[in-house]
Amino acid sequence: MAVRIGLFAEAFGFGPVSKVCTLAKACQSAFPCELIAFGDSITNEYFKREGVKNIVEVSLEDVKKHEKIKDICQSFDLAIVGIQPEWAGEIQLYRPVVYLDSLGFMWNENYFRQYPKLRNVEAFIAQDIFDSVLNLRGKGIKNIYTVGPLISLPLVEEPKSYPPVIHMGGLVNIFNRDDGKIYGRFISSLLADKVDEAICSQTVSVALNNENTNIRFSSLTNHETIARFSGTKVLYTSPGLTGLLEAAAVDANVIPLPPQNYSQALIVERISTMMKCDSVWSFLKEHYPVEGKMNEEEGVALVRLLNQKYAKSTSFRESYLKAVDQFGPMKLPPELAAENGVEKTVSIIKSLISKTEKYKK
Repeated sequence: MAVRIGLFAEAFGFGPVSKVCTLAKACQSAFPCELIAFGDSITNEYFKREGVKNIVEVSLEDVKKHEKIKDICQSFDLAIVGIQPEWAGEIQLYRPVVYLDSLGFMWNENYFRQYPKLRNVEAFIAQDIFDSVLNLRGKGIKNIYTVGPLISLPLVEEPKSYPPVIHMGGLVNIFNRDDGKIYGRFISSLLADKVDEAICSQTVSVALNNENTNIRFSSLTNHETIARFSGTKVLYTSPGLTGLLEAAAVDANVIPLPPQNYSQALIVERISTMMKCDSVWSFLKEHYPVEGKMNEEEGVALVRLLNQKYAKSTSFRESYLKAVDQFGPMKLPPELAAENGVEKTVSIIKSLISKTEKYKK
């Protein structure tokens, strides 16, 4: 009998839902299973575009309704949850949870005090980039597993050539749903003379195309996006970790965009240090100084204010474009092209199937 897997992901860019969807597809290839996705906003958009048929609309507010959570859990045997601590904490009371965390390097002590139930999931999958597992030690997590990047690998096919392209991910965050459109306008103005096309969520692409910006916004499948990464001469990308790991896997020529949020500002700082030379990364590090132990909402608000400031600044625009012209695209640090962690995570998920009956009693 096929195991039923519930899929949940935070609507904060495409990183969380991308990992969940990649793991779900890999599970389908490895053993009999049925998928049912739960979410809203860009998560459901992504699930639909990637071919998930059974999608249920739920909102973050639903997690506060305990009877609704219990009822939802009746429709699946095991859950894969991507960086959505509220849902994971409640679901683990009724079903085994495989929790995917790619940002372990940024969680401070307050994070697990805020979400204490997260420590009890059956499998806490820590994507160990930027010393994430080192930072997670001592946080009381009971079942932590270390894995490499959780990304889709490109299909082996004849490469195509593409012009320079902008990649901005999902362009939605949970703290301010309008930030994505504001950021999209900022980048459109910044690079209007260099690039014709930008990739982002359908939600934001429709809105920005209607505003008649100089750049055409497109919404592509994950496979189509990675093909652009591989084939373009220059990839201008916001520094979200999943996109960067996919870019590293295909040895893309990368120019980083200004960070959209707190995690991306931290990633800029880490990669700039790894590069050990002047670059667009070091330029952005200087202009987006952030502390590594801030609460996420506080950090997101800080980066938002900086982007609002720089969007109005002719000086920032000129300095950024000067850095782009001076340093050009660069390969990402080889440490980001680590061994893929999908196969290991699928084996962990498969090992938990026998525990599903225990939760139903």
